[in-house]
Amino acid sequence: MLTGFVPPTSGTAKLLQLDITNTSDLEKIRSQCGICPQHNLLYDAFSCIEHLKLFANIKGVSPNNIKQEIEAVLQDVDLTLQAGMFAKDLSGGQRRKLSVAIALIGHPKLIFLDEPTAGMDPLSRRHLWSLLKKKKEGRAILLTTHFMDEADILADRKAFMSKGKLRCCGSSLFLKNKFGIGYHLTMVVTPDCEVSLVTSLLQSKIPDVILQRSHGKEVSYTIPLKDVSKFSDLFAHLDQESNNLGIKSYGVSMATLEEVFLKLEELSEIESETDEIMTFATNSKLAGVNVPAPVQAITSLGNSVLTGAKLSRQRFKTLLWIRYLMIRRNIQVLFLQIFLPNMLLIMGFILDKVYKANPVQNPQPLEINPHLYVESSTKPSGLTPLLTFDAVNTTDSLALFNVWRNHYNLKLDVYKAGINTTSQLAPHYLGIQVQNISGKTLNDIVILYNDSALHSVPAAINLLTQTVLSFFNASASINISSLPWPVVESGMKFNSGSLMALFYVGLAFVFIIPSFAGEIVQDRELKLRGQLRISGVSFKEYWASIYAADIIVYLIPLILVLIIVPAMENAFLSSPGAVGTFILLLTINMPFYLMLALVLSFIFDKKATCVSYLSSFLNFAALMPLIAVLFLDMSTRSKNAIIIHYVACIVDPPYIIFGGIYFILRINVIAVRSGLQVTTSDYFQWDNHFIITIILVSIFVK
Repeated sequence: MLTGFVPPTSGTAKLLQLDITNTSDLEKIRSQCGICPQHNLLYDAFSCIEHLKLFANIKGVSPNNIKQEIEAVLQDVDLTLQAGMFAKDLSGGQRRKLSVAIALIGHPKLIFLDEPTAGMDPLSRRHLWSLLKKKKEGRAILLTTHFMDEADILADRKAFMSKGKLRCCGSSLFLKNKFGIGYHLTMVVTPDCEVSLVTSLLQSKIPDVILQRSHGKEVSYTIPLKDVSKFSDLFAHLDQESNNLGIKSYGVSMATLEEVFLKLEELSEIESETDEIMTFATNSKLAGVNVPAPVQAITSLGNSVLTGAKLSRQRFKTLLWIRYLMIRRNIQVLFLQIFLPNMLLIMGFILDKVYKANPVQNPQPLEINPHLYVESSTKPSGLTPLLTFDAVNTTDSLALFNVWRNHYNLKLDVYKAGINTTSQLAPHYLGIQVQNISGKTLNDIVILYNDSALHSVPAAINLLTQTVLSFFNASASINISSLPWPVVESGMKFNSGSLMALFYVGLAFVFIIPSFAGEIVQDRELKLRGQLRISGVSFKEYWASIYAADIIVYLIPLILVLIIVPAMENAFLSSPGAVGTFILLLTINMPFYLMLALVLSFIFDKKATCVSYLSSFLNFAALMPLIAVLFLDMSTRSKNAIIIHYVACIVDPPYIIFGGIYFILRINVIAVRSGLQVTTSDYFQWDNHFIITIILVSIFVK
């Protein structure tokens, strides 16, 4: 609470007249604080040296002195051999040493140590005790511990907490005297020793002696602290009477703080709850016992080597360096923030390059003649012969059939009319029945056709008219052709490559958002944000570094777009106006998407949940309106598509980049279909519906 790690529920506290509830005062306190929290708040992928370098920069140590400071602190906490090891590879005791080293780096004037020796082996604990005794000169150290001997050895003043309340505060001698605990007199006696006689002897010299325990050959007494001056007379008398009383040996020891603690627990159970706090008075005299003088007060917090703007710049650079290392050493972050967006960009533009649009071609005319359905007499084609019925059976009709055979190279099946019917003969595509012919005059002709042959009737007419013409002019010809109606398109038409490019490019930039939010959630989940804050990093410095680091990462796929677009020669991004609006859309969305990531990060408490759920949510939110716009715009309901586009831009921010790219492509498609040249100003016309994606993002950012 004194460091601001936990806000006070009520009231306040002051350190050197600086109020911990005042933000500016609290930042001044933090600038000179060294803090070792109860739990090790460390970056798993950082080495010991990198941790100390980080906090040395934050605390304002001059860059020229950082290396020497780190080496000295590592030697102090006995971590020199583990200097290059990552925090995740250290043992529990070594991680605790690193936390203490972080608290000591930068020579802070106020040091808060929350159970610093927890998890350490006895040798390491003793080593740390010696270090703290050496470092406490000129500093104020607040240490919490459950080891009573640790508090007794290290602390000049001890304060006991019981059930969330401060029960007492003072030096060891004061506390032991205050709660009726002084010295322990322990004796080893013979089996026939009369304990009552021994007690009477002791009480004759010191009346307040109390028998604590008598068990077997051991007898224990408590002697008040105030009677220490009578010890010499008591011990002399014991030496004289020891043989007569059956005393083999005896010894005196000081009461421990653990006994004080147990006594306080007993009192708290017996007494009613009280708010009284027992304190140490510097002018009190305790039966001639010399009470240690209070620790010399710290009159100032001192000054960092760097202050003001220089310190802020150093912290900012250091926080950027943290983000760089976290991205480089975390495969998941590296994949989500660097590789995946760039892979999606490259894939989208490659697909656009591979899947080209099929150009809309006007239909070609179809030439219609008998050879379309009748097999040639000279070259088999798999078609059927020309079915002919001769109703006159004259030399004129036979001459006509020979013309068809010889001049037109048609294979004929000739039958007498009235003998066979078409149902009795094999199927044919085309047939002619000659009813009346006189010389070269065809008076009556019947055309027989198969409705599966679409152009059989005009082919037969072409044969007859060509035959009549040849009777008068052998070199002339009549040609028949069919020209289908041109294809009339309805709605917008895109090739599959352009749509896939739109899909992948949009996903590339949307996928970055969950990874940005995940990093912020991880800082909060592991309480690393709190560790940085209580070490002196201000609100502005922390969030400015986060924002700057995210911008740098966002710029990587953006720069890649600038390289890929000219290289791939995308048809819809070939004009300067299209490229410019495309880059403008991606650039202006950059600060907005980063702010969106910061806001969404506060919804989650765990990084894994944030990355997985936020990715699915953003993709769904972006693609659902895009699919609706695509479907409606390609099915002649463009007005409905535009309405959805505007509504989605307002209420669904992840859609904006997809909608913006789609309408850039749409402007080009309309221009190509209309045969018009697109200018840069066309993209910013309201009726082209792209400008809304720029204006709304600007409003959101503001």
